[in-house]
Amino acid sequence: MKKKIALLFLAFTSTSFAQSYVGIEGGLGFADIGAKDTAQTLANLAGQTVSYKYERATVAGRVYVGTALAKDIRIEAGYFSTGNIEATYSTAGASAKEGYSVSGFEFSGIFKPETSPFLFKAGFHNSKVNGSGSISIGGTTYAASTESSGNGFLVGLGYEDKFGDDTFWQTGITYYNKIGGTDQSATLVGIGILKKF
Repeated sequence: MKKKIALLFLAFTSTSFAQSYVGIEGGLGFADIGAKDTAQTLANLAGQTVSYKYERATVAGRVYVGTALAKDIRIEAGYFSTGNIEATYSTAGASAKEGYSVSGFEFSGIFKPETSPFLFKAGFHNSKVNGSGSISIGGTTYAASTESSGNGFLVGLGYEDKFGDDTFWQTGITYYNKIGGTDQSATLVGIGILKKF
């Protein structure tokens, strides 16, 4: 019995290994950090108009590994990270700045029909948001930082085509809800390559 289990395990792992892959992609991460609301809050506190500028996107990247469970079904695990998305605020005699970056791990199931280049993914993530901010008043600057983490779901769409022997290029968009366990969401758009082995 033990020998049969060992042979089944070996057969499964060999099949999975033969259909496994690694990949890397780069692109942009989009998120709304609520700069308009922050500017209004500051204006209410200061009793004067606050002007502001903010970024809508930053660089982002992802590395991942996966394996096929069936001809149309895969599972995939990855790590993603973004640069800082920043906003600046200014009023008479004072200015403020804030920035946020995201990193985390994801796990998803992927459906890609053998006869189509399109794929759909759904899963969950555990992510962390690192925030930093500073305010300058009368030539003196005060700084603070914050961090939050939590889980959320993800969904995505992609396109995959052959690039060479067992090498494919892939582009796609993935939506992550509740980044860092907050009420904020983020969207990553990227392009990259994966190698099957």
